[in-house]
Order: sequence, then C-alpha cells, then structure tokens
Amino acid sequence: MKTQLEVPPQAAQQRADVYLAQALRLSRNSVKRLLAAGAVRSKGRAIAKNQTLEPGALLEVDLTLAQAQLIPNPSLPLRVLFEDEALLVLDKPTALACYPLRADETHTLANALAARYPAQANVSPHPLEAGLCHRLDKETSGLLIAARSPHVYRHMREAFSKRLIYKRYLCLCLSRGSLPPEGTLSSPLIQRGASSKIALPYAPKARPAHTQFRVLEKQGPYGLLSVEIATGVMHQIRAHLASMDAPLLGDERYGLGKSPLCPRLFLHAAELRFSHPLTQQQLSFEAALPSELRATLAQLKFEFPRAC
Repeated sequence: MKTQLEVPPQAAQQRADVYLAQALRLSRNSVKRLLAAGAVRSKGRAIAKNQTLEPGALLEVDLTLAQAQLIPNPSLPLRVLFEDEALLVLDKPTALACYPLRADETHTLANALAARYPAQANVSPHPLEAGLCHRLDKETSGLLIAARSPHVYRHMREAFSKRLIYKRYLCLCLSRGSLPPEGTLSSPLIQRGASSKIALPYAPKARPAHTQFRVLEKQGPYGLLSVEIATGVMHQIRAHLASMDAPLLGDERYGLGKSPLCPRLFLHAAELRFSHPLTQQQLSFEAALPSELRATLAQLKFEFPRAC
C-alpha cells in the first residue's frame, strides 16, 4: 500500500523519522525499516532518517515495506569463517548484493543467511538486512560481520560508528600519474543516489572520509595497494583513489570501465580486527584473494603471494 503525506507547517525542520512515526502512527522501528529500504521519497529521491523536512514537501511512502519479510534462498553461496552465539563472520563473493532493496528480491547475501539461519530476520531493525552490521558493494568481495541478536547488532553498529573496527582492503589501481608509495586521502564525500563524489570541506552534508593506502607492489602503471579505512562512506575507496587519478581496475563508475585483464572490480575486503562484543577477546580474520583476482595479478607478473 502506498500513501502520500504533505508536510504541514508545524512539522517544519522536524526530523523525518520523528514526523513519520507521528503522522503514520507507526513504531520507530517500523519507520526505520521504511527509511532504510528507501520507501520514503520526496521528488523521487529517498530521504534519510535525520533529514529535516520543509513545509509543503510531498512525501511518497510505500507502507508494504514496513511488513517486509526476508525470503530464504538456500541455493546461494554462503562461506562462514566464524560462528558463535553472538556473531557470524562471512566471506562474501563478488556479484552478490548484501541485502534486498525490495521485499521480493531473493539473490542477496541476506537471503542466503536467512536460509541457513532463519532467526537472522529478527536481528536488525530492518528484517531484510538479516543482522548484517555493515555492507560491501555488490562488486566487492570479502569480509562481513553479521550479529545474531539485537543487542549484539546495536553493539557492533556502535563500534563501527566509533571507528573501533579495523578494516583493510586489497585493490589494484591503474595510475595515470605518479603514485606515491603511501598516503592518506581525506577529502569529504557527498553521496548522490548510488554514487559518491568528492566535496569541498564546507559543502553541505559532506561526510568525513579518511583512506590510508600503501603500495605493496607495482608493475608498470598498475599498483597493488593495501588500503585501510576508518570511515565507511559509500564507494569511499573507489572515489578517493579516482580523485588522485588512480582508479581501480574494472571500476565502471569511477574508472575506465570494464577491463580485459579482470572480469570484475578489483576490490577485496581482506582483513577485519575487533573486540568480541561479549567476551572482549580480540578477534582477527583474513580472507584470501579470490582466484579471479589472483589470475589478474599473475597475468600482470605480480609476485602477489609475498605481497599479500
């Protein structure tokens, strides 16, 4: 069921989630699900939960997503590296989105999780997220954390927001200029739909983004990088490296498009380190480069076993 709401004058400058909970007489969790799923739009664009509203704005709301149910799909690959009563650590393959944007989607990691662990649909505020505490782009492979209870989900989300979780990626860039041996990229980013762009520091709604990189090996214009990020803006690594004229190999949005050298985007979430939410034990996980990325490095004569 879809409905429309016109923001009244008395709701001017009110947060979207606060106004919607009152106007629709829904719980805050239900409103969070709607907003997370992009089911509330103004002028065709999804609005954020903390977005302030303008009087007279017309909001289009798809209420069916408030009762969305995650559809299990046991046919999808699911590689679990670690499992206990609190957490799952997963190695996501490429070409698999993290979770559905619509209730009828079935080809995502969340659908695979629901097939093996049915209780995952009840962990995060939005059931379609299946307890995943963060996300990777569809084209990116590698490590992800899923919580197994609402308490652990909140704990891990807070750890991510406080930058307490160490994240390291491996990527191959095509440098069209001088590539320094290491560096830090700190230009703020603005998200626009399904992409990000570099923003001036004073730009409205620009988000802080910090990317540290180190060159592991170079072969001609190609550089194999180890990248660490504390922040997690959409497409952060891709946008930052493209801004220094070193886009990732196979990046169709920020780079030169598909490459005959690699069948996919060369970006892999290789390492995670964090404290266990219940025991406080320090955990560390690594995911080896997938075979198709190793084949690309071999073709370019990289000595990748030693470098990675």
